[in-house]
Amino acid sequence: MSAIYKKELKSYFTNMIGFVFIAFFLAIIGIYTVVYNFLNGYSNFEYVLNSISFLFVILVPIITMRVMAEEKKQKTDQLLFTSPVSIEKIVIGKYLAVLTLFLITMGITLTYPLILRQFGTVNMALAYGGILGFTLLGAAYIAVGVFISSLTESQVIAAVISFLTMLLMNLMAGIGSLLPTSGISNFLIISILVLVVVLISYFTLHSVIIPIVAAVIGEGILTGIYFWKSDLFEGLAANILNWFSVTERYNNFALGILDGSALFYYLSVIGIFLFLTIQLTKNSFTTKKLKNGAYRTAVIVVSVVIVLFTNLIVGELDITKDLSTNGMFTLTDETKKLAGKLEDDISIYYIVSKGNEVSNIEKILDKYNQISDHVKVIKKDPVKYPTFTSKYTDEEVVENSVIVVNNKTNSSKYIPYSDLLETQIDYTTYQSQVTGLDVEGQVTSALSYVTEKNFPKMYIVTGHGEAELGEKIKASIKKLNVETEEFQTLSSQSIPDDCEILFVNAPTSDFTKDEVKMMKAYLKAGGKAILNFGYTEDAMTNYRDLLEEYGVRPVSGLVLEQNGNYVGNYPTDLIPTIEEDDITSGIDKYIVSQLSKGLKFDENLKSVTIKPLLATSEGAYSKTDLDSEELGKEDGDIDGPFYLGAAITKKESDKTESKVAVYSSSHLLDEEVLSIGQFGNDKLFLNTISWLADIEHGLSIPVRSIAQNYLTLTGGQIGFYSVVIVIGIPLALIITGLVIWLRRRKG
Repeated sequence: MSAIYKKELKSYFTNMIGFVFIAFFLAIIGIYTVVYNFLNGYSNFEYVLNSISFLFVILVPIITMRVMAEEKKQKTDQLLFTSPVSIEKIVIGKYLAVLTLFLITMGITLTYPLILRQFGTVNMALAYGGILGFTLLGAAYIAVGVFISSLTESQVIAAVISFLTMLLMNLMAGIGSLLPTSGISNFLIISILVLVVVLISYFTLHSVIIPIVAAVIGEGILTGIYFWKSDLFEGLAANILNWFSVTERYNNFALGILDGSALFYYLSVIGIFLFLTIQLTKNSFTTKKLKNGAYRTAVIVVSVVIVLFTNLIVGELDITKDLSTNGMFTLTDETKKLAGKLEDDISIYYIVSKGNEVSNIEKILDKYNQISDHVKVIKKDPVKYPTFTSKYTDEEVVENSVIVVNNKTNSSKYIPYSDLLETQIDYTTYQSQVTGLDVEGQVTSALSYVTEKNFPKMYIVTGHGEAELGEKIKASIKKLNVETEEFQTLSSQSIPDDCEILFVNAPTSDFTKDEVKMMKAYLKAGGKAILNFGYTEDAMTNYRDLLEEYGVRPVSGLVLEQNGNYVGNYPTDLIPTIEEDDITSGIDKYIVSQLSKGLKFDENLKSVTIKPLLATSEGAYSKTDLDSEELGKEDGDIDGPFYLGAAITKKESDKTESKVAVYSSSHLLDEEVLSIGQFGNDKLFLNTISWLADIEHGLSIPVRSIAQNYLTLTGGQIGFYSVVIVIGIPLALIITGLVIWLRRRKG
């Protein structure tokens, strides 16, 4: 086999074919790299590969048309295939030679992500995962090309058939989306496909009896199945085309999913077409066409069936590695934990018509099928079932929306398509852009919603200049299935009976004594509250009195940090130490505490248990003279360290216990801080709600950012690298090939 491999490979480099193939391929890759990565600044190299898969349709037929056909035309096939080298080794050797030519191209391409990394953040795992998928796709196309080359002695016919076949393979998924979905239409389409396969077998095996028998059996089985259960055929042709589509499998790699089933599929395609090539070649050298043809047909059919069933089994296994940024297609442990506790059967209906699926949404939803036997994701075509959604919502349901239904209680939750996306206005174009996906956050929240019986309600105190909650934290609270309502304590006689949590968010003016008395009464009865103090010029005497009930004493002034325990050049934007506690578990980002009051605790209150959550460093101090222009510590400033947050329980009686979480930052939940995505303030707050309401942590899953990372190149850098990869490397290959060719001619 090595002799055949070396001979074939050498033939590509002793003339211009190999060099032209590599040069042209690299030139096209270079052009798309310049457009996508250099000029538009995208950091994703996989965009380039995803856009040039059409190259296989053009180049593979040209490079494979001669592999087998040339031997037949020159009548050297009989000599070659009767040599001591087996037909299997000859076919594999020829295939590996063409594959090596392609691998050289991809080997050079491996350097491109390294070039891009010089100018910004590049997800290297995602880039090289895309290259792997692209390489497998090319290897599969080459195997198909080698097989078609074995069907004829004309290189032109082999090239044309290969081109048409690979064009069909490239468009297969798109064609599937255009096919009708009715049972009778799909029955007719599949019946025609069976006849086409039989016709191809006739031309390859040169036998009439075997194809006729296969056609009768195949059409008979299809007819029987149709009359037994016709609904099995609904949308079946499109599903078959999608399953066999080589480009659909590559899309997983392009999205950042290292898919083991796709890898096995590509290897199967390569193996099957090389196997067909070998069997077809053997059949052409036998005089007993019928007998040997029947045997080889049986071998081929059995082999193909085994490979198909093996692929179906492998496809059911979750053999994937998520290489995407932020683990886009990996469900969190919180979701898996919730699914593991489900007792009722849940249906997740994906409302979408055939061909209009949003790939990212579909792939995330598919993951829910794998985490519990009680969860099933079902597509519902709104065109085919126009009244289906009216059973669960009165709203007008748009495509790509989701409805989660508890099949036991019939409790349901409708998730509009717009809620699955996070959008922001691009003020350079004044157009809305999708910056994040909230599929898991919304669907997992809905799973919790349809399986829970009681939902906590949080009253947000207003009327004292409290800090307002932004849309981002409101959406997160909603995903936690916590209902919120504003509440004016000044005009009320008591805290509402359905109040699970009372939230006071950094008031700037004090409460009245009656208001504090009302809140104390609520807490004494076993109430729960989040009390955020924050900086204010008001003395806040009454509010302080409420905090002192729980052993908390805010100190005067504003806390400043030293020794770098703050953000940038802002010593008031503190980065506190996160103490170990249930509330702080799972927080893997810094907390930023802006404009904070220092907290001291009274450890002598026997009925009170205080668990610190956030603490300053030893070098912190509270600046009491805020009119001073000196940021450094001065006389009169209060020495730290201080606490900036705590979880407190107070035994009110033998059977009653109140719970309070105290924080001291005016901007703890500032919308701008939360939008940055670098701090864990939102998770701290949500965990606090979970602790108070006795619900699972982490069910408010954050939005997965898909914001585009950009490269920054100067004009000179763009010009230099553009010339190198579009002109320099391809031209060097062409010159090298030309020199070798001229020397060979002179020799």
